[in-house]
Amino acid sequence: MLGGYLVNAKHDDAAIAEFQTALSEDPKLADARVAMAKVYFRQGKNAQAAEQLDEALAQKPDYVPALMARGSVADDSGDRAEAIRCYQRVLDANPNNAAAANNLAWDYAMENVNLDQALDLAELARRQDPRNPHVADTLGFIMLKRGVSQAAVPYLREGVAGIPDSESAHYHLGLALLATNQPNEAMAELKTALKLAPESSDVDQINHALSRANEQMRALHKPGRSQPG
Repeated sequence: MLGGYLVNAKHDDAAIAEFQTALSEDPKLADARVAMAKVYFRQGKNAQAAEQLDEALAQKPDYVPALMARGSVADDSGDRAEAIRCYQRVLDANPNNAAAANNLAWDYAMENVNLDQALDLAELARRQDPRNPHVADTLGFIMLKRGVSQAAVPYLREGVAGIPDSESAHYHLGLALLATNQPNEAMAELKTALKLAPESSDVDQINHALSRANEQMRALHKPGRSQPG
């Protein structure tokens, strides 16, 4: 389909026109709706993306590409309840879908609910996709949430190594290093997170974590206080 070529070449408006032409001839082309939705999503037009995906799912309710894309749009729009519903539907049909397991685990962690189930899902995603740094970050973040900070650090380091431009990955590693009494490294990671996304929704929490790191450093450098080896 020409629209697919145009998407890959990032000729978005021309691609959308091609998809619309195809759909005018056959409105049941779910794959064309998903592809067009991804273009809208890339443009930040979440409402239009959701509309196309909902149409696709009305025609093919269990169509995994549409469910995954609808979950991503919902996540980006702050509608985690809808995202969770979409990822769960994928897993109902395919319990070993690594992307759905990872994304559902992430949403549970962000909502701070079902953390035991979130850990199971993240571990499943890790088994299915062991080299994915996003999965490593999710798994480490959930371990951190569950209070297993030392075990979380290697996974979060792996996440940062694989997605070095991710503000959230650096933030998570900074929190884990802080929790394991490594304030120097924690401060470096937290400062990197701020540099990468100075207007992130996490800015207040990052600044609070930086203050805690400073307090830890002062405590470690008090006279007579031994430093960790």
